Amino acid sequence: MAEQSAGSARRIGLQEALAAAGAAIVALGGVLWYRRRAEQQHQQQQQRLQDERAEAESSSAVAKEAALPSSSLPVEPTPTATRSAASAALWRALEAPKSEWDPDTFVAALQTDPNAHRVCDDTGRAPLTFAIQRNKPFAARSLLAARADASTVGPRGWTSLHYCALDGRDIELLGLLAAARADPNAVTNDGMPVLFYATNAGNEAAVNALIHAGARPDAVKQAARRHGGTLLGD
Repeated sequence: MAEQSAGSARRIGLQEALAAAGAAIVALGGVLWYRRRAEQQHQQQQQRLQDERAEAESSSAVAKEAALPSSSLPVEPTPTATRSAASAALWRALEAPKSEWDPDTFVAALQTDPNAHRVCDDTGRAPLTFAIQRNKPFAARSLLAARADASTVGPRGWTSLHYCALDGRDIELLGLLAAARADPNAVTNDGMPVLFYATNAGNEAAVNALIHAGARPDAVKQAARRHGGTLLGD
């Protein structure tokens, strides 16, 4: 009887030891799984940081390449050029939605036909004006670097500077347009100066940049009163 009791106790002890070992293995597996997941998350985070740095470096390089020549060299207005296969490709790239935007195709078209930036669409908008209106800063800078005319007037008298001031997010581009001889006092067909849109949006940085470029502050209030309105802050 004593031997049976001892054998039963040994079996129970062995079962408990096996159960404890199994629990330890399961726990160790959980620790290893969480460790692997943490390592994967760390690697993914590092990859995201590398991608962001690469994108920032690429944007910086584009901005440097698109730097304009000295503002002492004016860009002379040029007549509308004849449509070509390259200009058609340039316009297709510009008109593509952001999800399908292909800067390589755009640059290739611009390099193939040096006059492509002069070809307006059916409404009379120049590629530069359209690029700014559609918020495609890379295209706008590339066009300026290709000596696109920044003073071209489009439908309803709107210029590239009007659209840039209205959007107000890219102060550097606004300065590049001014350096390329865009008229800071240009008015639309209904008499609205460029400065009006930056002022009414409360965009102080854009307002200061335009005034620095030569925009007349008095023209804004005159335009507002002429149209029976007021400016923010009046």
